[in-house]
Amino acid sequence: MASRENDTALWLHNKLGSTDDLWSGRSISSQLTKEKLHDVKGCFRSLQAHVKVKLLLSFLHIVRRNVAEVSKFISQTYFQLALVLVEVVLVSKC
Repeated sequence: MASRENDTALWLHNKLGSTDDLWSGRSISSQLTKEKLHDVKGCFRSLQAHVKVKLLLSFLHIVRRNVAEVSKFISQTYFQLALVLVEVVLVSKC
């Protein structure tokens, strides 16, 4: 399972990791399936802070037809992921 989490983390860094460009949530939101979000949950702590922010913001761009599939998962994990993000931001300021 660790390999799958590493693959997901690498995929996210490739999609969202650039700090040179403005983020585009639409580029990744169509690919956020229930399975992909499950993998993201496992590797979220290992992501860079700017990738975490871009990922969380991409939830706002999930198309309506996919919302039903992922909404339960997002509602269960969004709060947990947001807490991790706040933790990371606070630690990086210290």
